[in-house]
Order: sequence, then structure tokens, then C-alpha cells
Amino acid sequence: MSACAGVAACVAVLQRCCADAAELADLEQRVQAQAQRAEGDSAVARRDYAAAEAFYSSSLALRPGYVPTLLARASARLAAGALDGTLEDAAAVVAAPPADAATKPRARASLLACRAHCARGDVALAKAALDAAAAVDGSIARAPEFAAAKAAVAAAQASSAA
Repeated sequence: MSACAGVAACVAVLQRCCADAAELADLEQRVQAQAQRAEGDSAVARRDYAAAEAFYSSSLALRPGYVPTLLARASARLAAGALDGTLEDAAAVVAAPPADAATKPRARASLLACRAHCARGDVALAKAALDAAAAVDGSIARAPEFAAAKAAVAAAQASSAA
């Protein structure tokens, strides 16, 4: 079933279940946002990062500030080399209210920012973002993405020293 057909089926069920029009409109918007996010995830799987960014942006237009989608778009932007966008999305996650972004998403956003700063050659900001990730969630230091970010910082430091 395509994402659009799935959305239509979900909307039909919601219409039968929800009497409140405002609640129904909100639920429909969430379902549509999730469908756009799923399309973005599929684009990432195909390594089509420009399409992924567009789908994630459409999802965020329907559900602004939704942390999982911000993280997904930041990651797609990083893969596409859109460093400014990566840093914007990472900053939005870090600035999100604690109820919306628990420690793990904040740490992951800091790691994405670290990698973007490394790609820019800004070792000091990369190191600060890496330290911020560890400070927010100490367990992140055991994650493969932390090791990758730490290696990127080391490589950037070596490159700037040469």
C-alpha cells in the first residue's frame, strides 16, 4: 500500500472515531506529517538526501518542531553536505522544551552539530559539540555515532595541525 493510500485509510478511520472537528483536523495533520516523514525515510534508504530533506521539510510544515523529524532532516542535510541546515536543525532540537526532546535526542543533535563543524573545519566548535553530547547524556559515549564524531574531531585536529 502506498503512503497516500495508507493516509487515506487512516483518515477514514479517524473520521469515524473522532466527533470533535478540531481533534480530527489535528489527527489528520499528524497522519499526513508521518506519511511525509516515512517518505523521507525511504529517500534516505535510497541515499536520495535532497528528496529526503524535501519530505522532512513537508512533514515539519505540518508538524513544526517535531524532534524526531528535525533529527532526521539534520542527518539527511549532513549527508547532503548542507552544513548550515544541519546546524539549524540541531540547534532547534537542543532548544526544544525538555518534554519534546529528552536527553538522547539532544545528545544526538549535538553529535550531528559536531560532525557539521568538523566538515567546516571548525575544530573548537566541533569539540564543544562533542563535549555537549557527553554532558547531556553520558551513555552516548558508548554509541557508534559518538565514536564516529570523536574520530572526525581527531581527524579535523590533525588536519588543522598539519
